[in-house]
Amino acid sequence: MASITFKAKVRDALCPTTDTTLWRYIEVPVFGRHHCDMIEFRRHSKFSSYANSDLFLGMLARLRRDIVGEHSNLLRLDRIPPHVKIDTTGFLATITIEV
Repeated sequence: MASITFKAKVRDALCPTTDTTLWRYIEVPVFGRHHCDMIEFRRHSKFSSYANSDLFLGMLARLRRDIVGEHSNLLRLDRIPPHVKIDTTGFLATITIEV
């Protein structure tokens, strides 16, 4: 299965008056080919025709927009979609998105 993988720091959204943690989040970068398992994308039924094309970056942008929303770059850890896996055991969290 095709996947997009990146690492990011887990951050806390703090309440400005009490300094308590409201939720935890990760900043999602703009996806590029270096985030993708290109061998699997070339085998994928939907992406195989576009994996070596300039249109591929637009398809990655649409995937990112579907995950985090139109005007955001934050992925809240309490609202993780089912096809997104997050490993927070290390200093940086490893995020894997199954396509």
